[in-house]
Amino acid sequence: MDDGDQRDRAHAKAIRGILFFGVPSQGMNIGSLRKMVDGQINEFLVLSLTDGSEVLRKQTWDFRKKFPYKSCQIISFYETELSPTAKEGSHGWQMNGEPAILVSQASATAGSRSWEDGPNYMQPIKRSHSDMVKFYPRDPCYALVKYIIADLINEYPLNSQTPPE
Repeated sequence: MDDGDQRDRAHAKAIRGILFFGVPSQGMNIGSLRKMVDGQINEFLVLSLTDGSEVLRKQTWDFRKKFPYKSCQIISFYETELSPTAKEGSHGWQMNGEPAILVSQASATAGSRSWEDGPNYMQPIKRSHSDMVKFYPRDPCYALVKYIIADLINEYPLNSQTPPE
């Protein structure tokens, strides 16, 4: 965090890990949302999430530049199940359109930094986009996330000094 003060940099360096769940770093499938937001106040926001978005590309670049600390691991999770999409019907908009992957694996894992390349940093979640972080008791997806968090803590115990760069 090169634009913050010394305290901000110390806080950033103390972060052990960041978990991204379906973050559309290179955009997402917004096809079913285009008509829904046409002329609405949130139209620009939704359109800025489109695949290949320059806004998201710049945010990803800025994040990598401002958060270069190797002491923090970024783990990106991506959806593997289809999500229902929005469809306009006689009763308004409903989530019963053609199922689709909303955030591709490539987009969901594009937030990783150059040294975070490989299966340890890119994890599939057997869920649709909207269900990625909805866990239940004895959930294998939750067990995976819990294991990854425990691994981050064990690598750099919370009571230790800030991990080396």
